[in-house]
Amino acid sequence: MTLWLKLLHILDIIAKNIISFLNGSVVVCHNASFDLLFVHKELHDAGYFLKDIYYIDTLYIARRYFSFKSNKLCNIAKALGVNVSQSHRAIADVLTILSVANCLLKICMNES
Repeated sequence: MTLWLKLLHILDIIAKNIISFLNGSVVVCHNASFDLLFVHKELHDAGYFLKDIYYIDTLYIARRYFSFKSNKLCNIAKALGVNVSQSHRAIADVLTILSVANCLLKICMNES
């Protein structure tokens, strides 16, 4: 098997794992339309389709229910008192989004 075929096989396994993980899951994003469009496009290009993906979009929640000076993730985090260690680093952004989502949802739940 050539290197190219091995790479295609590995990418196929990765795509299947991503679909298995995402289908029926709830994904938390900041700007979900951008993130999910990218994921859908890449999977579609690989010949795969996501069916049922549910999401919580912290950007949508921030715009709809709050009046932050800026809706950038790091600015919302700072306004909520969430510690931002680094921005635009994958793991740091995931942890920030999780903390921001928890804060926003708690505030919304307490006010309803």
